[in-house]
Amino acid sequence: MAFRWKGISRIDQPSKNNYGWFVRIAWKGKLHSKWFADGKRGKRAALKAAAVWRDQTEKRIGKPATDRMVVSRPRNKHGILGVAWDAERKAATVAYVPKKGGTVKRVYISGKELGYRKTMALAKKIRSDLEKKMYTGKGAAKPKTRAKAKKATRAKKTTKKKATRSKKAAKKR
Repeated sequence: MAFRWKGISRIDQPSKNNYGWFVRIAWKGKLHSKWFADGKRGKRAALKAAAVWRDQTEKRIGKPATDRMVVSRPRNKHGILGVAWDAERKAATVAYVPKKGGTVKRVYISGKELGYRKTMALAKKIRSDLEKKMYTGKGAAKPKTRAKAKKATRAKKTTKKKATRSKKAAKKR
């Protein structure tokens, strides 16, 4: 269940005899909203009904249920929120906020050895893992440092080389 009353607003308009709760959910460019009047249910029951509808709608549309703000459409050309390429440094930057209300943390991944595509793929994987941890609180490891990332890619390269060598040896036989 998401944060208790996130996305739910109280509206009291005596001039129009309008009293109730208004729920808004913005996700992937669409706004889902619904009005819950006090008249039929009473103030508290209307609020509970609004929270239930919000939770069901978030689940139906695929929005993570969290008390944090979730942005679904990035404004960069890479397609992943919080991932950027620094052409001057030839490095990828992964930005995240580990705790609600905390400061922005960044992980830098050098692209000098890996190249643009592999560096961005690694950055996107790290950001995805961090999002899982930020929004759900489970399933993500700490981001890899540059040294660990380099070590992991070197290990992948050596296993690929070994695999190609064994294939070549098998062909010769």
